[in-house]
Amino acid sequence: MKKIITLLLISLLTACATTRDKVILLPQANGQASAVEVMSNEGSKVVLDQPYQAVKGKSNGKWTANNNVNADFVKSNYSDLINLQPQNEARYTLYFKPNTSELTQESSAQLPEIINDASARSGGEISIFGYTDTVGAADGNQALSQQRALIIKNILIKSGFNADLITATGRGELNLAVPTDDEVDEAKNRRVEITVR
Repeated sequence: MKKIITLLLISLLTACATTRDKVILLPQANGQASAVEVMSNEGSKVVLDQPYQAVKGKSNGKWTANNNVNADFVKSNYSDLINLQPQNEARYTLYFKPNTSELTQESSAQLPEIINDASARSGGEISIFGYTDTVGAADGNQALSQQRALIIKNILIKSGFNADLITATGRGELNLAVPTDDEVDEAKNRRVEITVR
C-alpha cells in the first residue's frame, strides 16, 4: 500500500509540475526502500531508487538527472500535493487474560490513547482481528477470538465511531504472534490487532 501511495505521488508530481516530465521519488514514511522505473514515450528508461532522486525529460525523449531536489525543495514547491497524502495507517495490539475476553490491565490503560488517536484520523475505517493462544479446542478458540474482536468494536462504537466503518473478525489460533505447539499458554497470542486507516 505504501509503495502505491509513493507511486501515486510521483504520478501527481509528474502531472502537476510546471514541466510535465519531471519525476521525484519520495521516501516512504516507514523508511522502507522503494523504487520506480520511469519510461518516456520514446522508450528512454531510468530507475529511481533513492529518496528525492529526480529526473527531468528533455525534448529528445531522454531523461536527465535533477540533482537540486531534496526534502525542502519538495516541501516548498509541492506542498499542496504533499498535503493530499492520506495519513499512514495506525496499528495497535491489545492483549487479553487467559481464556477470556477481558483485556489485561496494561491494555485497558492503552484504550483511551488509541481512541484519541483514532478519533484524530480523517478516514475512520477500522479493522479488528481477534486471536487466541493454542490452549483449548480450535472451534472454541475461534469463537473466543470473535468475541474479543466484537468487544473492542463495541467499545469503539460507544466512543463515537461509525459502526459501518468497523469490521471485527475472529481468527482463532491462526497467525500466532509467537509460534507455539498446541496447548501452549502464550500471552502475546491472546490479542486483537487494530488497524485504523
